Amino acid sequence: MRLLVTGGAGFIGSDYVRMTLGEHPEDTVVVLDKLTYAGNERNLDVVRSDPRFRFVKGDIADAETVGALARDADVIVNFAAESHVDRSLEAPGQFILTDVYGTYVLLEAARVCRHERFLQVSTDEVYGDVPTGRSREGDPLRPRSPYSASKAAVSSLMRSFACELAPYGIRANAVLPGIVSTGMARRQWDEDPDYRHRAEETIALGELQDPSSVADLFLFLCSDMASYMTGSALLVDGGCSIGKP
Repeated sequence: MRLLVTGGAGFIGSDYVRMTLGEHPEDTVVVLDKLTYAGNERNLDVVRSDPRFRFVKGDIADAETVGALARDADVIVNFAAESHVDRSLEAPGQFILTDVYGTYVLLEAARVCRHERFLQVSTDEVYGDVPTGRSREGDPLRPRSPYSASKAAVSSLMRSFACELAPYGIRANAVLPGIVSTGMARRQWDEDPDYRHRAEETIALGELQDPSSVADLFLFLCSDMASYMTGSALLVDGGCSIGKP
């Protein structure tokens, strides 16, 4: 399988790239990453010498670049996104450009190239505040920040394309992680006791999410075991969506 992995220099994306190349010797991976604050090429050092791997610096909102790479791929796995709620309040336009328009560019490339699958990372925050009970994948989306609103738009795009492209055998699914142990979340967990307490009270399993748990689900969605899935948004958030009693 030939994979185009966007945002593959980030924490979660690079974990997926390493796992894919390590566990699937027949696969090839092209990473497209803009290398902003969320991406670091050093995350890919362990696979850099692998002949099945190639890195391209670029933007998912650049239709020409995406189209050229998509023509040589069977699957697009999109980890590329602006992130953090606080940043979205300061620069919401950038979130719409990257998260929404950039995802549209990728979906359109998958449609034109008749890819087998399109996989999207989202967030459980699209369901908004859930003070009691729990969220289900089919619940209404109630985002509360430009960040979660952009991700909610992406989830809607994914589902609409899944419906449109199903007759061509193209499957589109999304993964909705919780609080992943990377970057700012990891630093706050380690350095801010109040943040750690609030996070522990929010996460039913009581700890931050390892990036590999997200990568594992993407590996499953790329496998034949997920061949009858499309239009799904899968929660894998350690119980953030159900909370603690």
